[in-house]
Amino acid sequence: MATCTAEKAGDALRTASPFTRGAPGAETFTEEDGDEHCAAKRAVRVLTVGDGDFSFSLSLARAYGDSIELTASSFIPAAEVTATYHRGRANLVELAARGATLRHGVDAAALVGTDPSLASPRPPQHIIFNHPHLGLGGRSDEQAHAQRHHVLLCHYLHSAERVLERNPRASVRLLLSGNQHHTWRLVRFAPRRPQSRLPL
Repeated sequence: MATCTAEKAGDALRTASPFTRGAPGAETFTEEDGDEHCAAKRAVRVLTVGDGDFSFSLSLARAYGDSIELTASSFIPAAEVTATYHRGRANLVELAARGATLRHGVDAAALVGTDPSLASPRPPQHIIFNHPHLGLGGRSDEQAHAQRHHVLLCHYLHSAERVLERNPRASVRLLLSGNQHHTWRLVRFAPRRPQSRLPL
């Protein structure tokens, strides 16, 4: 069994290709006796937050299969997911069939407060917020729009790091579009938090 370096463990999650793919014989990252190791057929614990129609979570489940132990969550209840999104119900059904854990009413800015299970002895090893967005309300005031997202994501980073604080090799991820990391003033914030990774 090959022991992962801290750098290699940190590289387990990437913006474009976040995990080692689950091909036969492929190595995945796991946690054994408090340390990160590379071990065949052991899964990385991953939490997705704020996934509106669960399509991002489903794409991870399809791509990486048993390489990840996936918990997919949204802020809105299941009934709203299925009523709002054309593929919402189908995505939830397929995720459940693939073995993912589904959670609703999870606030990315207050993770443990809205999902106490995250305070368990085996928390996620990686937390991902894919393209966070608060909607287009107030878009006419670009500065206020940017400030709302800045506040949301500062709370998210703090909340996620509280979940992962016992595992220095874990990571908190944000997947953003275009110039959002600059307009939402996240570039100066993330370097103060070594677990945070922004697609700069």
